[in-house]
Amino acid sequence: MNPKQITRENYLLKIEWTDGHQSELTVSYLRRKCPCAQCKQQRAQSKDGTIEIDEHLPEPIHFKSYQRVGHYALQFEFSDGHKDGIFTFEYLRKLCICPQCHSEPSRVKNLPFHH
Repeated sequence: MNPKQITRENYLLKIEWTDGHQSELTVSYLRRKCPCAQCKQQRAQSKDGTIEIDEHLPEPIHFKSYQRVGHYALQFEFSDGHKDGIFTFEYLRKLCICPQCHSEPSRVKNLPFHH
């Protein structure tokens, strides 16, 4: 699945997919779900499977920039300086937390989401 259009707002990434579906993902959610090795290790070592974001930053975490990686992914630079994760389009679609995606049983079972 590929994005048809990607728009970025201060604290939100909006993706319109080629099948017409639309995902809205917050920057803090994406930062916590970073797929890089360091973040995966932090999640594996935490009690609740999440990573901590420095809440003492002068402003809420936001995108400094992002770029496409080939025809399959995006790479973000977050305001906390982190920029190692490569978010494949498949992974970004799985991160969608809309009601439609949560109502699909196979998606919910495999959704990498923690409260």
